[in-house]
Amino acid sequence: MVRLAHLYFDGVISAKGDLIPARPDCIRIENGVQTVLNPDGLSETMKLGVCDQVNTGIFRDIEAARERRFPVVDEEKGLVFAVFFWDHPGPVTNAPFTSRYREPNSMMVAEIFKIKERQFHHIEAVLNVFPYGMTSGWA
Repeated sequence: MVRLAHLYFDGVISAKGDLIPARPDCIRIENGVQTVLNPDGLSETMKLGVCDQVNTGIFRDIEAARERRFPVVDEEKGLVFAVFFWDHPGPVTNAPFTSRYREPNSMMVAEIFKIKERQFHHIEAVLNVFPYGMTSGWA
């Protein structure tokens, strides 16, 4: 299950949604907002599923998912809890989209994955923005 979580992070960083074993109806919620399969989403990419959204390249402004830790893995319930940082080096140039960030930053994220039959069924994250390159203290 941890390997699947790593596939999610690697897929996001590389803009290769096909690496992510997510069900087509998998929901992702970030800070209480449904960020995929949301017909009322603020952007067209919020209306897409997890893999299709990643394939658009919208996350190409993420250079790393670092300090990945998995303090809780519950195989019986199919849950993996991860704590890590997304690193955004600043505006991405020469990309087919407008970069989401004007300044470099790092986001500390607590994310939980619901996994059944080796596929993501549900993803929830709580995150906050910090100075670029900030460390967790446990690295």
